[in-house]
Order: sequence, then structure tokens, then C-alpha cells
Amino acid sequence: NDFKKKCLPIWELPPADGTPPNSSSTNANNAAKARKHGILVITSTTGNADPPENISRFTRYLKRRTTSPQTFTNCSYAVLGLGDTNYDSFCATAKLVDRKIGELGGNRVKKLVCADEGTGT
Repeated sequence: NDFKKKCLPIWELPPADGTPPNSSSTNANNAAKARKHGILVITSTTGNADPPENISRFTRYLKRRTTSPQTFTNCSYAVLGLGDTNYDSFCATAKLVDRKIGELGGNRVKKLVCADEGTGT
């Protein structure tokens, strides 16, 4: 639940733009629009497409119908999945997280990457 206590209040607000005080207001507005909080998720999948314990609460939060569709509006994100193609549910948790953050307003900066232990890639 730490992400709800520590991260959500920060993610709800646009990040500080870091624009020097003497900059024109147009440049400051454009810089503020371009800036986002960065989120990098690295996760594996366990068992029968189950999330590992350390991300299970986060995935439950993402899947809740009551989660605001604008939760990640101020966030840019990328997801790395760790898995093995010898299993049917290859990188299922990473695929879920990638899809749900996007559906909840996140701005994907890198396409989902799935590292495969089975092939070494």
C-alpha cells in the first residue's frame, strides 16, 4: 500500500516544470505540459499468471473499477517483463500493468519489453 500513500498524491499533481523565473509564460506553459512523472515497472509473473507478492496490491489497484481513469495522466511510463516462453502465461503481469497504466491515462514512452529466460533474449 506504500504506492497509495507515497506515490498517488504526487502522481495526481503535474510535476514542477523547472523553468527559470525569467522565461516567457508561453515557454513555461509548454514545458509544464511536456513534463511528466516517470514510472519504470520491472516485474515477473509467477504461478498461473499470478503477479509476484511485491506487485500484487498494485495490480489489484489497477484492475479496480473504482480506480480513476485519469490516475496516471501526469505520468510517463515503461514496463519490462521478466519471463520464460516455456510457460503459457509469458509476462502476463507485465502485459497487464502496461495495458492498465495506459488505460488509466499514462503516457507510454517505450514499448513493453519482455525478457525471455527460455531463449536468453
